[in-house]
Amino acid sequence: MSCCNNYLGKFAHNEDINTGVIANANGVFVFKFDYLGNEFNINVDGVDGEELVIPFGELNENFTYHFTIEDPNGDNIEIYDCEDFSLKTIINLTPCLDVCDTSVYL
Repeated sequence: MSCCNNYLGKFAHNEDINTGVIANANGVFVFKFDYLGNEFNINVDGVDGEELVIPFGELNENFTYHFTIEDPNGDNIEIYDCEDFSLKTIINLTPCLDVCDTSVYL
């Protein structure tokens, strides 16, 4: 990874991650992560002109990830002439009142 970095923001670990990155083609986009010196990939189906979304459950909570995004043509996506991205997952502590027993809060 280079010194440039497109920081995408903080995201709750238990929700989809709307990256803000727009697909430049139809097909499978490969998010290539460097996680503590290990590499892993997440494949995301993309539609040309629509935002790429990483489904919840793919990333751990409370961690900063660094990655590149390979488009269906095998090229890395660049924003501002930079192909390196990062995002942070955070633990979502918001109570789920619609599924929890709310009587414990009364």
